[in-house]
Amino acid sequence: MRLEIRSAADFLMNILRLGRNLDTRLLDVFRGTLEDLLRHHYQHHWFPEKPTQGSGYRCIRINHKMDPILSKAGRACGLQEASLRELLPNELTLWVDPREVSYRIGENGSICVLYDGSGHLAAAAGTNGNFSLLTNSPQGALSYHHQHNNHVSHHYHHHHHGYGSGHHAERLAARPGCKGSWDPFVADPRNINSFEPMATYVSS
Repeated sequence: MRLEIRSAADFLMNILRLGRNLDTRLLDVFRGTLEDLLRHHYQHHWFPEKPTQGSGYRCIRINHKMDPILSKAGRACGLQEASLRELLPNELTLWVDPREVSYRIGENGSICVLYDGSGHLAAAAGTNGNFSLLTNSPQGALSYHHQHNNHVSHHYHHHHHGYGSGHHAERLAARPGCKGSWDPFVADPRNINSFEPMATYVSS
């Protein structure tokens, strides 16, 4: 559970890092608080032998409402919900399951893998290796997913990802490169100035 939660928390923290010039200590508080909240939230809802069980309960979701766990983590570091909404995508789904962490931006975006529990990625989950690309910035995440396109594009398997407790949507999905999944976020008028470097990368 530790690596899965760290992967999710790092990903969200680095979106915040890119969106605004936030103090590093503030970001560390956000990440640490989020990890603590997720560990508590998942304590009795983590089933390594049945990874899809409880997936809807563990799912972190932003749509017309901010996920309550993100709101709590934001308040702990002085970021109110309105600020989080300015910094995070309007539509984001983040699934944190045993041996797999994945996300989707928008309702129809690609499902992109952050952590797949394999020996390669688990070994890279420290301070060195390819995982550092992901933890440094969302631009790095784009690069990471692009470089690993061949690793994820051939994976076809069922996803039982729901948005609420007890609700699971079974999805048979290919895993393409996730470069395009950032397009709606970059194109959002709220982000167009702050995310010029990302827009340049995506359009290249």
